[in-house]
Amino acid sequence: MPLLQGDGRFYLLELTQHGVDLHVGSHVGLQPIALPGAPASIEEALGIGDTEHHTEVRTLHGSGQGTGVDFGAVGDENAKERIRQYFRKIDSCVCALLHAEHTPLVIAGVGYLVPLYWEVNRYPFLIQAGITGSPEQTPLATLHARAWEIVAPHFSKTDDEARERYTHLHGSARTSDDLATVLHAAFQGRIEDLLVASDTERWGIYDVLSDKVREHEPRRANDGDLLNIALLQALATRAHTQVLPRAQMPGGGDVAAVFRY
Repeated sequence: MPLLQGDGRFYLLELTQHGVDLHVGSHVGLQPIALPGAPASIEEALGIGDTEHHTEVRTLHGSGQGTGVDFGAVGDENAKERIRQYFRKIDSCVCALLHAEHTPLVIAGVGYLVPLYWEVNRYPFLIQAGITGSPEQTPLATLHARAWEIVAPHFSKTDDEARERYTHLHGSARTSDDLATVLHAAFQGRIEDLLVASDTERWGIYDVLSDKVREHEPRRANDGDLLNIALLQALATRAHTQVLPRAQMPGGGDVAAVFRY
């Protein structure tokens, strides 16, 4: 988990005149992934022929990029609405693929396309800072470096907010530092934030059916690390998770959870 936290998973969506490309990224690099159902072009999305498209939609030379993009002219509201229609279809595909995600999404595209996509976006974790310029003419390594500059502060902020949320809600029914309570909530999918000490082990068995926890010291043959079990289950239900030294844990315990309800 400490390695995964440093990895910082995010998505990058490239908007081009030839369709869109989706990548999953980390601090290491970008990997392309499929976006099921995404139209291959604006012509396909709007059901118009290529000749019709080039007759109706003029070439834009904008944002100082010096590159022609067949999406419409500056100030052409009809062209902008066609682009919005196209992006609504892309957004539907993105939301369908990432519906269970809490992962940040960054948009890359020619300057005036990025804010048009923001207008129609419904994915709640889109970062309101994009990469402007033609993705087709930008090396993938450069796109990755620019995307990482945008998302890296997001991960630090999210971790800080989770610790502050626990501190603020501590003592209410929305939090717990009791391992048995946390395990029960994790298997119910109720954990919003889970913080676990990296330098502690709690060995035992958790019986999901009976909701019984049996801790053992020293460790017995069939025991598992109960902190690890809670962490894995929280990850499976898309909770925000952190692993940090016990000295940095809010409350100084082995585990701290904020519940969704």
